[in-house]
Amino acid sequence: MPLLCDIDLLPLIDDIYESAYRPDHWNLTLANLCQLLSSKSGALLFEDRAEQTREMIGSHNLPGIPKVAYRMGLAKHDLIFKFQESQPVGRAKLVARHEEISQTNPLYYRILMKPNDVGYVAAINFFNDGEWHAGIGLHRSTKAMPFGEDELQLLNILTPHFQRSLRIHRELYRAQSREESLEGALSRLMLGIIVLNSNDKVVYLNKVAEKLMETHPSLQVVGDKLYVHNTEDNQAFTKMLSTLRDPHITGSQRDQAVGLRHPDRPHPLTILGATSQESPSSFGGIRSQGQIVLYLSNPDSRFTAPEEDLIELFGLTRSEAETAIALANGLSLDDFAAQKRVSKETVRSHLKGVLSKLGVSRQQDVVRIILGSGLG
Repeated sequence: MPLLCDIDLLPLIDDIYESAYRPDHWNLTLANLCQLLSSKSGALLFEDRAEQTREMIGSHNLPGIPKVAYRMGLAKHDLIFKFQESQPVGRAKLVARHEEISQTNPLYYRILMKPNDVGYVAAINFFNDGEWHAGIGLHRSTKAMPFGEDELQLLNILTPHFQRSLRIHRELYRAQSREESLEGALSRLMLGIIVLNSNDKVVYLNKVAEKLMETHPSLQVVGDKLYVHNTEDNQAFTKMLSTLRDPHITGSQRDQAVGLRHPDRPHPLTILGATSQESPSSFGGIRSQGQIVLYLSNPDSRFTAPEEDLIELFGLTRSEAETAIALANGLSLDDFAAQKRVSKETVRSHLKGVLSKLGVSRQQDVVRIILGSGLG
């Protein structure tokens, strides 16, 4: 290896920072680091202890099994991983030599190190506290020389760059995770949601909105614009958007709603409009000035919440959840009993459990609570 002062680290540092924004780039960063340090393989370990997630976010020349093992937490039982985790942050060290491991832990040497030709392992931790752990392990063959002090020093020099990049990586990961969680929650609401930007282009719609527009063609997305089937309704819809964008209109005058009709449907598709300031704080991180949020509902749609949601939310049994869903869809106890091929007394028993757990005494209160739960 050349002298430390003669090595141009800028290309590698560029890779490190690019990986912060492009997670798929970590593998190339590890490959270049391994080439620089004459390592046969290596891995960047990342554990977010606050989020309870762990991953090998970058690796070079490693089989898939170690990646899965780390994600499942099995690395905690790996001898070399324990050596690495015990090291101070920002200080690289040669944590394993095959000569020593073959004597002190011969079984580990025979099962893992020797078959994979791992002779020497250098490691460094970039973070290691109650919040998270991140570090790199690099491997050399038994036929190679151990990592030298200059090579370990190079890892120390790169530490602040890895730390900055990993902080960015973690925040972007968390933002993406929150976005996916929010989008998943919005997709399970009974309401369809469409977000328009200041040019009335569609920048977000959840799966419920997609399904509603499939079943009620009074409103469609053409390209990135909304198309209203009925000409008269289109005028009312356009006026609603104009009113929502008018800064001089305030208070209850901003409460806007239209019904969009279609000859193949008995009831209009209901559209409620609001500005983004009057809506939840984020729709997948896409909020910008001049957004309008549209809430869609179809009176003809069935209530289709998963039974598991009602079981978890209200502590119902599966039979009780089925009964509550049937009531929300307008079925009588007789109809539901016939549909399930059980006696009416059995359904009454399930209804009694629903009433008790929801703290109400009437069937209509069950319907009100279920439909008002936001599930669907």
